[in-house]
Amino acid sequence: MLAAAVHPPEPSVDGTAPSGDGKEPQGASVIPLPPVLPGPRIDLSVSPDGGSPVPDGWALKEFTGRANVKVEKVGQFFAVHLNSDRASFGLHKDISVDVGQYPYLSWAWRVDQLPPKGDVRQKDTDDQAAQLYLVFPRFPAMVRSQIIGYIWDSTAPAGTVLTSPTNRMAKIIVLRSGTDRLGQWVAESRNVLEDFRRLFGDPPPKAGKISLLINSQNTRSSAESWFAGVVFTRNPLQRDTGMSADAMPSRAERESGPGRPERVN
Repeated sequence: MLAAAVHPPEPSVDGTAPSGDGKEPQGASVIPLPPVLPGPRIDLSVSPDGGSPVPDGWALKEFTGRANVKVEKVGQFFAVHLNSDRASFGLHKDISVDVGQYPYLSWAWRVDQLPPKGDVRQKDTDDQAAQLYLVFPRFPAMVRSQIIGYIWDSTAPAGTVLTSPTNRMAKIIVLRSGTDRLGQWVAESRNVLEDFRRLFGDPPPKAGKISLLINSQNTRSSAESWFAGVVFTRNPLQRDTGMSADAMPSRAERESGPGRPERVN
Protein backbone atom coordinates (compact mmCIF):
# COMPACT_ATOMS: atom_id res chain seq x y z
CA MET A 1 0.00 0.00 0.00
CA LEU A 2 1.33 3.41 -0.97
CA ALA A 3 0.93 6.21 1.51
CA ALA A 4 1.66 9.89 1.09
CA ALA A 5 5.28 10.59 1.95
CA VAL A 6 6.00 12.41 5.21
CA HIS A 7 9.07 14.58 4.90
CA PRO A 8 11.39 16.22 7.42
CA PRO A 9 11.79 19.93 8.21
CA GLU A 10 14.28 22.18 6.41
CA PRO A 11 17.77 20.61 6.50
CA SER A 12 20.63 22.15 8.42
CA VAL A 13 23.88 23.38 6.89
CA ASP A 14 25.72 20.11 7.58
CA GLY A 15 23.64 18.27 5.00
CA THR A 16 21.25 16.50 7.37
CA ALA A 17 17.69 17.22 8.41
CA PRO A 18 17.27 18.32 12.04
CA SER A 19 14.67 16.86 14.37
CA GLY A 20 11.63 19.01 14.89
CA ASP A 21 7.87 19.12 14.48
CA GLY A 22 7.90 17.06 11.27
CA LYS A 23 6.42 19.82 9.14
CA GLU A 24 7.48 19.80 5.53
CA PRO A 25 9.65 22.61 4.17
CA GLN A 26 7.94 24.90 1.72
CA GLY A 27 7.52 23.13 -1.61
CA ALA A 28 8.54 19.70 -0.26
CA SER A 29 5.23 18.09 -1.21
CA VAL A 30 4.85 19.96 -4.50
CA ILE A 31 6.78 18.54 -7.44
CA PRO A 32 7.29 21.28 -10.08
CA LEU A 33 6.15 19.27 -13.10
CA PRO A 34 4.46 21.03 -16.05
CA PRO A 35 2.03 19.29 -18.43
CA VAL A 36 3.73 16.61 -20.50
CA LEU A 37 4.37 17.60 -24.11
CA PRO A 38 4.42 15.15 -27.05
CA GLY A 39 7.37 12.79 -27.06
CA PRO A 40 8.65 9.64 -25.36
CA ARG A 41 7.98 9.64 -21.63
CA ILE A 42 9.86 7.62 -19.06
CA ASP A 43 7.38 6.86 -16.31
CA LEU A 44 8.39 6.33 -12.69
CA SER A 45 4.95 5.37 -11.43
CA VAL A 46 4.44 2.01 -9.76
CA SER A 47 2.94 -1.14 -11.24
CA PRO A 48 -0.85 -1.44 -10.75
CA ASP A 49 -0.63 -3.92 -7.87
CA GLY A 50 1.87 -1.78 -5.97
CA GLY A 51 3.62 -4.94 -4.86
CA SER A 52 7.20 -3.94 -5.72
CA PRO A 53 9.35 -1.15 -4.28
CA VAL A 54 10.97 -0.77 -7.72
CA PRO A 55 9.18 1.34 -10.37
CA ASP A 56 7.43 -0.58 -13.12
CA GLY A 57 9.79 -1.28 -16.01
CA TRP A 58 12.96 -0.50 -14.06
CA ALA A 59 15.61 -2.89 -12.72
CA LEU A 60 17.49 -2.53 -9.44
CA LYS A 61 21.22 -3.21 -9.25
CA GLU A 62 23.16 -3.21 -6.00
CA PHE A 63 26.89 -2.49 -6.20
CA THR A 64 27.78 -2.18 -2.50
CA GLY A 65 25.58 -2.78 0.53
CA ARG A 66 21.77 -3.05 0.52
CA ALA A 67 19.42 -0.88 -1.49
CA ASN A 68 16.60 1.07 0.13
CA VAL A 69 14.09 2.02 -2.57
CA LYS A 70 10.44 3.07 -2.36
CA VAL A 71 7.89 4.54 -4.72
CA GLU A 72 5.83 7.08 -2.79
CA LYS A 73 2.99 9.46 -3.47
CA VAL A 74 4.00 13.12 -3.28
CA GLY A 75 1.04 15.39 -3.90
CA GLN A 76 -0.54 14.19 -7.14
CA PHE A 77 2.62 12.48 -8.46
CA PHE A 78 4.60 9.35 -7.70
CA ALA A 79 8.30 9.67 -6.91
CA VAL A 80 11.17 7.25 -6.35
CA HIS A 81 12.74 7.61 -2.90
CA LEU A 82 16.35 6.41 -2.48
CA ASN A 83 18.23 5.97 0.81
CA SER A 84 21.88 4.92 1.04
CA ASP A 85 23.63 3.81 4.22
CA ARG A 86 27.24 3.20 3.12
CA ALA A 87 25.74 1.66 -0.01
CA SER A 88 25.86 2.08 -3.78
CA PHE A 89 22.93 1.11 -5.99
CA GLY A 90 20.85 2.29 -8.89
CA LEU A 91 17.68 1.90 -10.91
CA HIS A 92 18.17 1.16 -14.61
CA LYS A 93 15.79 1.21 -17.55
CA ASP A 94 16.46 0.17 -21.14
CA ILE A 95 15.26 2.80 -23.59
CA SER A 96 15.58 3.66 -27.26
CA VAL A 97 15.38 7.41 -27.69
CA ASP A 98 16.65 9.40 -30.67
CA VAL A 99 17.84 12.57 -28.96
CA GLY A 100 18.06 14.22 -32.38
CA GLN A 101 14.26 14.03 -32.48
CA TYR A 102 13.64 14.41 -28.74
CA PRO A 103 16.65 16.36 -27.43
CA TYR A 104 15.22 17.66 -24.16
CA LEU A 105 15.40 15.58 -20.99
CA SER A 106 13.53 16.96 -18.00
CA TRP A 107 13.02 15.69 -14.46
CA ALA A 108 12.53 16.80 -10.88
CA TRP A 109 14.76 15.74 -8.02
CA ARG A 110 15.18 16.46 -4.36
CA VAL A 111 18.05 15.78 -1.96
CA ASP A 112 17.33 15.49 1.76
CA GLN A 113 20.77 14.31 2.89
CA LEU A 114 24.16 14.72 1.26
CA PRO A 115 27.15 12.45 1.90
CA PRO A 116 29.07 15.13 3.88
CA LYS A 117 32.51 14.66 2.30
CA GLY A 118 31.38 13.58 -1.15
CA ASP A 119 33.38 15.05 -4.04
CA VAL A 120 33.16 13.71 -7.59
CA ARG A 121 36.62 15.05 -8.41
CA GLN A 122 38.37 12.36 -6.34
CA LYS A 123 37.87 8.61 -6.69
CA ASP A 124 37.97 7.94 -2.93
CA THR A 125 35.25 10.55 -2.23
CA ASP A 126 33.12 9.94 -5.32
CA ASP A 127 29.73 9.80 -3.53
CA GLN A 128 26.57 11.69 -4.56
CA ALA A 129 23.03 11.65 -3.24
CA ALA A 130 21.44 12.11 -6.68
CA GLN A 131 22.77 11.04 -10.07
CA LEU A 132 21.06 10.62 -13.43
CA TYR A 133 22.99 8.89 -16.22
CA LEU A 134 22.28 8.37 -19.91
CA VAL A 135 24.11 5.58 -21.74
CA PHE A 136 24.71 5.74 -25.50
CA PRO A 137 25.74 2.19 -26.49
CA ARG A 138 28.58 1.44 -28.89
CA PHE A 139 30.07 -1.98 -29.57
CA PRO A 140 31.70 -3.40 -27.55
CA ALA A 141 29.38 -1.84 -25.01
CA MET A 142 31.49 -2.44 -21.89
CA VAL A 143 34.41 -0.34 -23.15
CA ARG A 144 33.06 2.01 -25.83
CA SER A 145 29.61 3.15 -24.67
CA GLN A 146 29.46 6.89 -24.07
CA ILE A 147 27.83 8.17 -20.90
CA ILE A 148 26.54 11.54 -19.70
CA GLY A 149 25.95 11.97 -15.97
CA TYR A 150 24.01 14.81 -14.33
CA ILE A 151 24.68 14.96 -10.59
CA TRP A 152 24.01 16.81 -7.34
CA ASP A 153 27.40 16.82 -5.61
CA SER A 154 28.22 17.68 -2.01
CA THR A 155 31.36 19.70 -2.74
CA ALA A 156 32.25 20.19 -6.42
CA PRO A 157 30.87 23.54 -7.64
CA ALA A 158 27.81 23.62 -9.87
CA GLY A 159 29.01 24.01 -13.44
CA THR A 160 31.94 21.62 -13.02
CA VAL A 161 32.40 19.34 -16.04
CA LEU A 162 34.82 16.43 -15.85
CA THR A 163 35.63 12.93 -16.96
CA SER A 164 34.55 10.39 -14.37
CA PRO A 165 37.43 9.29 -12.13
CA THR A 166 36.23 5.69 -12.54
CA ASN A 167 35.22 5.56 -16.24
CA ARG A 168 37.00 7.52 -18.98
CA MET A 169 33.96 7.20 -21.28
CA ALA A 170 31.67 8.94 -18.78
CA LYS A 171 31.40 12.73 -18.76
CA ILE A 172 29.94 14.30 -15.63
CA ILE A 173 28.10 17.61 -15.31
CA VAL A 174 27.53 18.96 -11.80
CA LEU A 175 24.12 20.63 -11.95
CA ARG A 176 23.67 21.24 -8.22
CA SER A 177 26.11 21.51 -5.36
CA GLY A 178 25.97 21.52 -1.59
CA THR A 179 23.10 22.47 0.66
CA ASP A 180 21.53 25.14 -1.53
CA ARG A 181 17.88 24.05 -2.00
CA LEU A 182 18.37 20.96 0.12
CA GLY A 183 15.01 19.47 1.10
CA GLN A 184 13.27 21.14 -1.85
CA TRP A 185 12.10 19.79 -5.19
CA VAL A 186 14.17 21.21 -8.04
CA ALA A 187 13.18 20.83 -11.69
CA GLU A 188 15.83 20.40 -14.38
CA SER A 189 15.79 20.42 -18.18
CA ARG A 190 18.77 19.59 -20.39
CA ASN A 191 19.35 19.68 -24.12
CA VAL A 192 20.99 16.27 -24.29
CA LEU A 193 21.79 16.60 -27.99
CA GLU A 194 23.78 19.78 -27.34
CA ASP A 195 25.41 18.34 -24.22
CA PHE A 196 26.56 15.26 -26.14
CA ARG A 197 28.01 17.26 -29.01
CA ARG A 198 29.93 19.52 -26.65
CA LEU A 199 31.21 16.65 -24.51
CA PHE A 200 32.10 14.12 -27.22
CA GLY A 201 32.31 16.20 -30.40
CA ASP A 202 30.12 13.88 -32.48
CA PRO A 203 26.42 13.34 -33.18
CA PRO A 204 25.02 10.90 -30.61
CA PRO A 205 23.66 7.42 -31.26
CA LYS A 206 20.32 6.59 -29.70
CA ALA A 207 20.20 6.67 -25.92
CA GLY A 208 19.95 3.05 -24.81
CA LYS A 209 19.70 3.24 -21.03
CA ILE A 210 18.84 5.65 -18.24
CA SER A 211 19.94 5.19 -14.63
CA LEU A 212 19.12 6.84 -11.31
CA LEU A 213 21.89 6.29 -8.79
CA ILE A 214 22.87 7.06 -5.22
CA ASN A 215 26.02 6.14 -3.31
CA SER A 216 27.76 6.89 -0.02
CA GLN A 217 30.06 3.91 0.46
CA ASN A 218 33.32 5.71 -0.31
CA THR A 219 32.83 8.27 2.47
CA ARG A 220 31.17 5.69 4.76
CA SER A 221 28.17 7.96 5.24
CA SER A 222 24.49 8.26 4.34
CA ALA A 223 22.52 9.96 1.59
CA GLU A 224 18.88 10.43 0.60
CA SER A 225 17.19 11.63 -2.58
CA TRP A 226 14.03 11.55 -4.70
CA PHE A 227 13.31 11.53 -8.44
CA ALA A 228 10.10 12.15 -10.40
CA GLY A 229 8.74 13.08 -13.80
CA VAL A 230 11.57 11.96 -16.07
CA VAL A 231 10.53 12.81 -19.64
CA PHE A 232 12.00 13.34 -23.11
CA THR A 233 10.36 16.01 -25.30
CA ARG A 234 10.87 17.73 -28.65
CA ASN A 235 10.80 21.19 -27.07
CA PRO A 236 12.08 22.49 -23.72
CA LEU A 237 9.68 22.49 -20.80
CA GLN A 238 9.22 25.62 -18.72
CA ARG A 239 11.07 24.50 -15.62
CA ASP A 240 13.47 25.89 -13.06
CA THR A 241 16.59 24.71 -14.86
CA GLY A 242 20.20 24.35 -13.83
CA MET A 243 23.28 25.27 -15.84
CA SER A 244 22.71 26.36 -19.43
CA ALA A 245 24.06 24.05 -22.12
CA ASP A 246 25.36 27.12 -23.94
CA ALA A 247 27.76 27.74 -21.05
CA MET A 248 29.54 24.42 -21.49
CA PRO A 249 32.95 24.34 -23.21
CA SER A 250 33.21 22.56 -26.54
CA ARG A 251 35.36 19.47 -26.93
CA ALA A 252 37.99 21.54 -28.75
CA GLU A 253 38.17 23.79 -25.69
CA ARG A 254 38.61 20.87 -23.32
CA GLU A 255 41.33 18.28 -23.00
CA SER A 256 40.77 16.84 -19.55
CA GLY A 257 41.77 13.45 -18.24
CA PRO A 258 39.93 11.41 -15.58
CA GLY A 259 39.22 13.44 -12.47
CA ARG A 260 40.45 16.75 -13.94
CA PRO A 261 37.47 19.14 -13.84
CA GLU A 262 36.70 22.04 -16.15
CA ARG A 263 34.81 24.93 -14.61
CA VAL A 264 32.09 26.55 -16.65
CA ASN A 265 31.98 30.32 -16.27
